Amino acid sequence: MTSAEKGVASLPIYTFDGRHFSRKEATFIQEMSLDVFLNERRLATIACTGLHTDELALGYLKSEGLIRDASDIRDMRIDPNAGAVHLLTSAAVAPGPADNPFRGSIASSGARSRLANGSHRLFDPIRQDGLKLSPEQVLHLMEAFIDRCTMHAETRGTHGAALTDGKEILVVREDIGRHNAIDMLAGYAILHHWNCSDKAVLRTGRVSTEIVFKLWNLGVPLVVSLAAPTLRAIELATEAGMTLIGAVRGRSMQVYTHERRIGL
Repeated sequence: MTSAEKGVASLPIYTFDGRHFSRKEATFIQEMSLDVFLNERRLATIACTGLHTDELALGYLKSEGLIRDASDIRDMRIDPNAGAVHLLTSAAVAPGPADNPFRGSIASSGARSRLANGSHRLFDPIRQDGLKLSPEQVLHLMEAFIDRCTMHAETRGTHGAALTDGKEILVVREDIGRHNAIDMLAGYAILHHWNCSDKAVLRTGRVSTEIVFKLWNLGVPLVVSLAAPTLRAIELATEAGMTLIGAVRGRSMQVYTHERRIGL
């Protein structure tokens, strides 16, 4: 696999050690713009690494509430030369991008104004049965997850996210955008016909309202992050019925919402 196919590239740089400069090769994460077309209209331009573009495009549509699952997609065509993914949906799918307020938006950060109009209230409540984890399981899974964030270890330039069934890490995705990594997981789940109501998401970045919004849309009952969430994210996770854990450091963590899923 070439560096371009791995989403990284090496360049010579100069480092200063406090006394002298030295020249060495350093590895950097690549960045490209991905145009997502829905029913022949450009829906968004997403700044990304260029990896797993099919998952990213599908997950983005899922996050925006434009598709429910793989059955809504009639055709998908990836054009790597143009940096584009073209998707056609079935006639039964709700409004096309011509009626979508995010049409043509730049989604480098992934912020979603849908939250402002309360559309998340259309989501089904998250199941209260099913997945439960002990504190030991949470810490073990986070350690295994971090070990698999190889692009971050190499470049220090990515955010990571993973899906787990509570026993093992099922899939890890990394990208320059923390929202992109979540969208990739959503796309992976769609392509593999997975139900996420019995899975947890592990993250490296801050949990914001947009992240909770995306995970609620997927039905994910539990999210664990290295970072602390925002206050509004805690409020939204409480409303969603989602267990939110953050500030995982060594053997410590903080539980913000719905603590029953970890035995409290």
